[in-house]
Amino acid sequence: MPDTAAFPIPEGTALAMPSVVEERPEAEVVASLLKDSARVPGPAERKIIPDGKTDPRKIMDYGVQVLCLERLRELVDPKDRWDGPEYFSKNMLLLPASSEMWHYNTLAAGSKGRQQFELLSTRRPDGGLLRGEELEKSAAAEAFVQDVLANKFVMKLCHGLKDVVEEPLANLWDDPHNDGADCAPGTYAEYLRWGSVHLKQTRKLTWAVLPPLETKPYKIGLYDPVPREGEAAKTPEEEVAGVKVKVTEPDGRKLSVFAPCT
Repeated sequence: MPDTAAFPIPEGTALAMPSVVEERPEAEVVASLLKDSARVPGPAERKIIPDGKTDPRKIMDYGVQVLCLERLRELVDPKDRWDGPEYFSKNMLLLPASSEMWHYNTLAAGSKGRQQFELLSTRRPDGGLLRGEELEKSAAAEAFVQDVLANKFVMKLCHGLKDVVEEPLANLWDDPHNDGADCAPGTYAEYLRWGSVHLKQTRKLTWAVLPPLETKPYKIGLYDPVPREGEAAKTPEEEVAGVKVKVTEPDGRKLSVFAPCT
């Protein structure tokens, strides 16, 4: 790895000095990391997946962990004393993914992974003079890298959802024909790697607040199925153990659960 003097220090960052790890209570460590955070309403998320390529089945399979989180947020289980909306509002640190992680959104339309690959593969001037197209390409690559280093919490390099995300950067770097492109000497990819190790951000981290639920939370058990929209409430009815049991909540919603066999 080149020495510190080989790379510029982007505005909004500073050199990270080596530190000694000390044992401290977890709560104190978290508090120290977030002491400069400001809680403000989060901006509306911009789309990451292009229109026309949002097959619900593929999205659910790829991002099932998001559905699980939403399930917990929309759930109130009186038996277990779990209140999802309250817990998320008081105990969850959330960052806007579109601005803090998905840097693809800052690039023009098209294959954003390919654009990133080309920018990061661009060679730095290294004291030489650049003109015309070379100068423009180098300036764009440097602006891209410096913005990531100074203004992004993390740069997620996903392999993408097949047939949805075109040419993800991680896939291009995994291609044997591009071996070493992620850290080639003299490129902006090397600069990005150097900055991620030797620089720290000086900005004030802004965290997001989820908007209130648009519907009432589901008052069901953790593993109970969510009632389907439009299902009519019926009189509570219990059948033989081991088959479906129909239950009507006080608010009129019908739940369908399966009683255990005994």
